[in-house]
Amino acid sequence: MGESGGKAAEISLKDQGNEFFKAGNYLKAAALYTQAIKQDPSNPTLYSNRAAAFLHLVKLNKALADAETTISLKPDWEKGYFRKGCVLEAMERYEDSVKHGDEDNWKEIFSFLVETMQNAVKSWHEKSTVDPQVYFLLHKDKTDTEKYAPVVNIDKVWKGQGSRKWKHGQNDGFFFQFESPSLRKIWFIPSSTEKGQTLCRDPVALDIGMHEILPRVFKQG
Repeated sequence: MGESGGKAAEISLKDQGNEFFKAGNYLKAAALYTQAIKQDPSNPTLYSNRAAAFLHLVKLNKALADAETTISLKPDWEKGYFRKGCVLEAMERYEDSVKHGDEDNWKEIFSFLVETMQNAVKSWHEKSTVDPQVYFLLHKDKTDTEKYAPVVNIDKVWKGQGSRKWKHGQNDGFFFQFESPSLRKIWFIPSSTEKGQTLCRDPVALDIGMHEILPRVFKQG
């Protein structure tokens, strides 16, 4: 009974934190995530959420610590790596942001994805623009391309302008699309300027059907 009540309280605290985060009250959101972490210290989502709040507050060391905890708790979850990369970029530790994708438990395909995304984030931080590009990764021996042929497309970059006059919410940023035989994903990476720094936020996963940029290149099984 007590365990059930504690779980309900954890969910409530997290949801409250999410509401304050959406409202732009990042300090209150971080405090609520901290309370939730005390009740459920092995929940990677809570550390990831608090890292995002700390990043908005420009408390970069704390954000980095939470991102690393997220990775240690759930090493196969890409969000922890994306979060860490954004923090490292904000710290201007560009080389580390590229290398961090090579964690022991991180698969080659996601390492490629993270590295490509961080290079795009770096370009956005330095020039406030990203050149539309498509990247291919093949198997080292150039065999089994059905397994090792992910495609990443960076496209539709804007600063609130553009002929389509469409953007995700009210945020500036860019699209990042990934495709492989087994996985298709697209993210929008929002950005903002705080205390003179251009910061990329957590990638927002979009509906691949509604926001598709890159035509399907693999046949459906």
